[in-house]
Amino acid sequence: MRLRKSTRIWIGVFLVAAAGGALAQRLASDDAGCLVTLLQVLAVAALLVLLGRGAASLFKLIVRRTALRLAFSYFLIGVVPIPLLAALLFLTTYIVAHQYMANRIRREVTAVGEGAVLRRADLPSASGRGGRVETSDVPWLKPGAAAAWIDGLARPGFLVADGRLWLVAPAGKPGSVRFLDLSDPGSPWLQQVADLTGYVIGAELSEASDDSRGINIKADSDAKEKEKPGPKILEPPQRRPKGGPPPGNGVIDGEWIHAFYLETVLDAPPGPPYHVAVLTGTSSPRLLLDQLFAQGVKDVGRIFWIAFVALSGVLLIVYLVALVIAFVLVGSIARNVNRLTRAADAVSRGDYSVRIKSKSRDQIGDLTRSFDAMAASIEQSVADRVERQKLDAELAMAATIQQKTLPPPTADLPGFSVHAHSDPSAEIGGDYYDYMVAPDGRNVAALGDVSGHGLPTGLLVGMAKAGLSTLVETGHCDGDRRVVRPHVRRRREGGCPDDRRVRPAAHRPRWGLGPHRRVDLRRPERLSLGSHVRRGEDGARELHDVGGDRTRSPGYHRQHHPSTDHGLGMGQRRHP
Repeated sequence: MRLRKSTRIWIGVFLVAAAGGALAQRLASDDAGCLVTLLQVLAVAALLVLLGRGAASLFKLIVRRTALRLAFSYFLIGVVPIPLLAALLFLTTYIVAHQYMANRIRREVTAVGEGAVLRRADLPSASGRGGRVETSDVPWLKPGAAAAWIDGLARPGFLVADGRLWLVAPAGKPGSVRFLDLSDPGSPWLQQVADLTGYVIGAELSEASDDSRGINIKADSDAKEKEKPGPKILEPPQRRPKGGPPPGNGVIDGEWIHAFYLETVLDAPPGPPYHVAVLTGTSSPRLLLDQLFAQGVKDVGRIFWIAFVALSGVLLIVYLVALVIAFVLVGSIARNVNRLTRAADAVSRGDYSVRIKSKSRDQIGDLTRSFDAMAASIEQSVADRVERQKLDAELAMAATIQQKTLPPPTADLPGFSVHAHSDPSAEIGGDYYDYMVAPDGRNVAALGDVSGHGLPTGLLVGMAKAGLSTLVETGHCDGDRRVVRPHVRRRREGGCPDDRRVRPAAHRPRWGLGPHRRVDLRRPERLSLGSHVRRGEDGARELHDVGGDRTRSPGYHRQHHPSTDHGLGMGQRRHP
């Protein structure tokens, strides 16, 4: 493929800019930084232009060829959706699993807080009314301090105080709360959540802020605390469920599904930034599937799981079968189109023997079979034409040979002169004339006609000429038709077809023999052997066939003259 001039220019620009940028970066001083940057930008721009042109050329190549266009379209329809659908299914499953885990963590945290209030009377407590604290068992919450959350707390919430993350649970009476220290490594609260959920549970504090892209949550609380004064927030270690299986490996048993539950602390300011409590959970797909299909009767959940897997398998099999059928159809269409294109190119080069021989039963298969029939017809026509040209050449050569076997058209012989013209209606005719000198010195003139036209007729004329020449040369030219005719008959019967007859004087010719004693053979009449002369009153003589019929050749004009009859035998002369 020849590149356009502009493309070659862009390639040169890219190579020069890239090489110049690399060389300048290696050898340049501090003052050449702008030049290096300019060359790099130029190289990147040239590369982008070349990539765009390459993509455009590739697209044109794909849409120009039928096979590539079909393959590309089915690739977009049948192959590309598979990874996209798999990614969508994975993302949807992960989101559903994440939300399921997050909600369960929050639900179990609420259950742990409410259960601790009921079972543990030694928990720190506080009470208040009207948004003010009245009593408090924790040092970081003083009586009389503002606490807008203390009156309307309906379910356990989170607070950050004294460098710790606390869970605040309502104590049953309005304005009365209990505190659970989640940052204490020895506290049982996160362990209870882990035991209830079956997940690996952790808790941490993050800072949330709003920007143009949405909510930004910074989970690195240690780095944040280093930047600002104040006590460092203690984060409890992650807790694994007691009695649970050890961490597994693989896609099904591996603990790679992570869930996060985020909740704003109770004393957060009205605007960002503000603290957010983050509860984390980690689980495996097997545990989530067991929880999702859990039933009081174990077999019921298994039935649901088997039905889900079976339906998914059927859907996948149907899709794969449809995909295979589509690609088989594409392959068949592309294969037939390619074979048809190659066959058309071969026919355009003159190779008419090419055949597609497609077994397809669709419209393209019908088209290929029509093409095969057309190619066969053209091949047969070309073969017939070549054969006809060969036969025409042979007939032309035979006609030339036949003309060369005739004597010269004009001759002056003792006693008469000859003027002849032979123009057969076909390539090879059956008309024959000849004149020769007998061994005894007499002049012999002969006329003959073979019925029909074509090569057999020409062969019989040649046989007749050979036989007559033999007779004359051997002295059988005494004018006796009983001597001449048997020889001609033997020649005729030896190789003449049933529909060919050699007849001396087949027609009744009239030949004018004027005062100059000249026989005119230019008319298409024939002069027979054993004819006689009729003398007219004006001295002219007419030659008549003896025993012939009275059929006249086209163009014959009868002339009436007073005449007398004189017998004229073979080789005889008669003078006026």
